[in-house]
Amino acid sequence: MRYIDVFKQIIEKKVSKSGGDKEYIDNLFNEIKESVITTGRILDLPQVDDTTLKSYFETAKNEYLSVNPIDPGISHSLTKKDYKTWLTHKRDAEISWDYSDRYFEHLNKSGRSWKVVDETKDSSFSIISKMADPKSKTPIYNKGLVVGAVQSGKTGNFNAVINRAIDAGYEIVIVLAGIMEDLRSQTQQRIEKDVIGEGNIDSGEPSGTKGVGKIKRFGVRGDNDILQVKSLTSESKDFSKTVKELNHTLNDKYVLVCKKNVSVLKNLIIWLHNSLEEGKEKHNIPMLIIDDEADNASLNNMGSKGRNYASKTNGHIRAILELFFVKSYLGYTATPFANVLQDRNEYPENDWEIKYKFKGDEVEKQLKRVDNIFPDDFIELLNPPSNYVGAKQIFDTITPIDNKTDENEKIPLVAPVVEDYLENFPSRVYQNYEGEIVGVEDIRIKSEWDERFGFEGYLGFDSYSDYRKATRAARKEDSFPKELPESLKTAVKCFVIALAIRETRIPGMINSDLYQPHNTMLVHISRFTIWQNTTRKLIEEYVNEIISKLHNDKPRNQTSIYSELEKLWYSNYGFAHIVENVKTYLPKGYDDEFLSPLVFDSLIPVFINAVKGIETKAINSFTNDSLEYPKNSPKKIIAIGGNRLSRGFTLEGLTINYFIRVTNYSDALLQMGRWFGYRPGYLDCCKIFTTQDSLDKFNDTTKCIEELETEFIKMEEQGKTPENFVLRVKKHPGTLKITRPSILKNAKEVQWSYQDSLEMTTQLKVDKNSIEAIWDSFKSNIAPNFDVIVRKDIIKYSCTSEDVLELLKNKPNNFLDDRLEQITRFIELCNEKGYLKNWTVALKITGASPNKMLKKEIGLNNSLNIPTIELAKRSGPRNPDDVSIFLKKNLFKASSKSANIISANKDMSILLSDSEKLKAEKTFFKFKAQELRRKDKSLSQSEAEKQAEAKTVPERYYRSMMKETEGLLMIYLFDSEYAFNQEFTNKKYPIKNKELQATFKDYIDKNNIDTKIPLVGYALEFPPIENDPGGTYLQGDYNLDIDEEINDEEEDELEGISDINEI
Repeated sequence: MRYIDVFKQIIEKKVSKSGGDKEYIDNLFNEIKESVITTGRILDLPQVDDTTLKSYFETAKNEYLSVNPIDPGISHSLTKKDYKTWLTHKRDAEISWDYSDRYFEHLNKSGRSWKVVDETKDSSFSIISKMADPKSKTPIYNKGLVVGAVQSGKTGNFNAVINRAIDAGYEIVIVLAGIMEDLRSQTQQRIEKDVIGEGNIDSGEPSGTKGVGKIKRFGVRGDNDILQVKSLTSESKDFSKTVKELNHTLNDKYVLVCKKNVSVLKNLIIWLHNSLEEGKEKHNIPMLIIDDEADNASLNNMGSKGRNYASKTNGHIRAILELFFVKSYLGYTATPFANVLQDRNEYPENDWEIKYKFKGDEVEKQLKRVDNIFPDDFIELLNPPSNYVGAKQIFDTITPIDNKTDENEKIPLVAPVVEDYLENFPSRVYQNYEGEIVGVEDIRIKSEWDERFGFEGYLGFDSYSDYRKATRAARKEDSFPKELPESLKTAVKCFVIALAIRETRIPGMINSDLYQPHNTMLVHISRFTIWQNTTRKLIEEYVNEIISKLHNDKPRNQTSIYSELEKLWYSNYGFAHIVENVKTYLPKGYDDEFLSPLVFDSLIPVFINAVKGIETKAINSFTNDSLEYPKNSPKKIIAIGGNRLSRGFTLEGLTINYFIRVTNYSDALLQMGRWFGYRPGYLDCCKIFTTQDSLDKFNDTTKCIEELETEFIKMEEQGKTPENFVLRVKKHPGTLKITRPSILKNAKEVQWSYQDSLEMTTQLKVDKNSIEAIWDSFKSNIAPNFDVIVRKDIIKYSCTSEDVLELLKNKPNNFLDDRLEQITRFIELCNEKGYLKNWTVALKITGASPNKMLKKEIGLNNSLNIPTIELAKRSGPRNPDDVSIFLKKNLFKASSKSANIISANKDMSILLSDSEKLKAEKTFFKFKAQELRRKDKSLSQSEAEKQAEAKTVPERYYRSMMKETEGLLMIYLFDSEYAFNQEFTNKKYPIKNKELQATFKDYIDKNNIDTKIPLVGYALEFPPIENDPGGTYLQGDYNLDIDEEINDEEEDELEGISDINEI
């Protein structure tokens, strides 16, 4: 124990006894100093002076304040019908949770919030209780899926599950850790630290006690009453042919960490099959497979043939499972789309053939395999704690982030869109008149060509057909990159600034458990290793150039590197604003006292030391470079990579991300987002450089996942099953947009469903013609029909579905064409079944804008007793990317705080009676109170209910009470003065506001925009419809590959995989 640990314990006791805010904790030092000194003597800690002791207090105080407010997030689960757990109170009491208790104590001592550790205890208990009973006397096979956010701590959760599984009686645990050796090795190290308690202390160093082993040792070197679990794999060695032939007995408990590689899985099968007792076809040993990145490589790709045929990886996994009477399969993923769209085949009719050589002789085995690995039994959703920074804090969501900014703005980590990459990192090329291979835009479908170029053409190509014939996909032998794009040079300079910021904060953090000593920049530019290696060389040269200038330039010289860095610091996307204001952007429940503000001048003396020791590495098997983060040797690494850095692998201290990798798969793209996670003391150092296409995909995927998570929680509340969730995923319109096209390859039927959903115009057209046409249509076709004042803020009229279809299909509005076609078709399908026949069109007539409109200006009926209409207020774009979309694409994205245009959730309750509203609200309050008590077990029922009733009731609870025959179209009028940045809600940044105002005034003048005309937003609310007319979304005939471009991948990029088609 250290002085810092003593301070933390005493602070916690003081606060738990008397309460106390930050000011109280700040002033505790003198009050508790003597107690700490006395405790230090008892613990035989070295004597220190008051200054050192005060520094320890500051570290302990900041860590306590950073960790204590954290909302742990709680897990939610769906189970199959008639589910009953084997893990009763009686069984729980009978199990000695030795491995689990040791692991949780280890987590508590590693700086984790006790609330987060408690939630890990609860969620891992919930998961193990749904797996197969390891003491079952009858054959049993349970299958589950755990869904958690990218880089949010899924490994920590499945390590908790492994510890619980060992305690409960599982004797073999096989962890399938992705398809790359880097990830497998990193996972092995984590399991040695979190489960086994021994192994290599640092890469390349001798084995010893580590992690949980320092809490307590088991086996002959510790508590001999507890069997020490062993691993047949190591940091440097997978389950190879050599390991297989060592003839290990199954009379021990094992944890094996293996790649999802055909040869490795075959080795496992051979070992396990050869270890069967004579005359037996299965082991009477409980076995657990944990499949990390379960949406990658594990799933079958045979469609309707999948019952009897399978990809080799899938077939091998199922063959391993079939070798055991009692077994569980548990998948982990952040993007569950492929998992729930996979085949659900019956037990195969044929055998699975395994061939291998033994002592020169050919051996053949015919094995059975389980039916499938579909998560029929349960799906568990892990919600990350409030200090996690993921897609929802950065990209578009329906629900706004809850923080201290004036408009609940997203954390501004995204740099301006990268637009200068084509010349050096193209995905498509052509040969010009000089015979040179040059990069061109990659236009994949004709409709995109028509939208962007129309009849004007592109680079001399008059038609899409000519363009496709004359161009081709880039190849590894093409000579790229020729030089570094300016955007990549800027990203490298951002890394230099990030290093300097973190260097200045080392003294205040170095003794904290939260301190992260390493620094990494990720450069993800291409799947081609030759391109990666060339990029490494160019970046290395550029870094050396910067280092030389830092040593030789005078800091105050206007042409110096210091001047360049200062300009970058104060730029719109630089560090000045975020470093000063980062705490206002942090979500509720996330405090970070180590994020100390600073000024640029304080960095000038630090830069030279900050850039010392930067290593530039290309992470591929051509270079054999690897990412290693030794515990006692801080690293500064610029990592250039492709597939080996795209999934699962954790980059320590990652700050700057340059990501222009092209992929068609939005769900796979989200997995490549290595920048998500936890950033104590350096969140304000982080930047994301990426393309508009990638940003669009991130936004679409984030919104879709958010909506499906909301659906999941609602289904848990209603007692629904995994099957219900699967159907919802299949029919969700967003799934079609973001899932891999190969899934649809052989689909017999593709439909969609909007039942039980809220669809909004989250992008408003801001070109002159659209603004005026939509407004004129509203005044002519909608406004005169309003005849009822529902309440003081809403008016409405009733109409038929035909009337609404006419407005949507034939009158100008702000829905984009592809989405509008799906929505109107869904309404028509519903009408055929008698649903959605009766509609209400409503208008919100109160808003936050001070600007009002007269009744006659809008075209309202004179009989309505409403003199004026208040407009809604939504500020125009502030970040560079949204500004660019507004000015170049004429689209106003309602996403500065969220992609939600409704001003109050209760707006969507106008179709309900008072009793129905009350019932909806009581349902929410009851569920919320249960959730609050799960998070804080000290809350009484009455306290939880009181806190729940202070929460805002989500719109979906009102929607759940709607009748199947009814639909609602709610209209909002947005003040264009705010949308076009001529008026501002946020007055804190007058200089920035003045710049924006001038930029948008120029757009207004050039395009002759009348900002007195409001923008018209639609919100369509569809009720739950039990017999969903949307039909079946997919029937499951598809081909799931790792990546559509992977067949072009160089073989050495996929280390250990000899045949990509055998994955």
